[in-house]
Amino acid sequence: MTTSESKELHFDDVDNRLYGKLHAARHDLAAAHSYGLFILKKGWNGHPYGRAFGGSRGWPQFPKELLDTYDTAEAALHMNVIRLRHQVYAHSDSQSYYVRPWRSDYHSDIEQVPILEFDAASTQTLVTMSQKMMAAIGTAMHQIKARYP
Repeated sequence: MTTSESKELHFDDVDNRLYGKLHAARHDLAAAHSYGLFILKKGWNGHPYGRAFGGSRGWPQFPKELLDTYDTAEAALHMNVIRLRHQVYAHSDSQSYYVRPWRSDYHSDIEQVPILEFDAASTQTLVTMSQKMMAAIGTAMHQIKARYP
């Protein structure tokens, strides 16, 4: 196909759903990447949370083989982000919060709540990881398209 040809592609249902999932994932990663770069530029501590996804309705699971893009340290950070997404950011799981009722003239409770930020090094790693994953997703999307002449 030359670059001057332009036509709509019609995938089978499986490829169509996967392609949609990959497209949405790449969009979410691009947003997180942008947020992370902005946070680093400003020198803030923060959490470049751009909808970490752990599952979805209507689309297949994210291809596990794309996670092989990450090295061991990146894979560990990825798992931590997903854990935080499930237990802290998207939900308020009881295991992430602790409160001990206390009566006092100054404060009524002793509490422990999660810290909702990443340090600069983790944020930089997440920015790098998002670049890697967006490239891997782009390759996977290209491979799907290549199956349809």
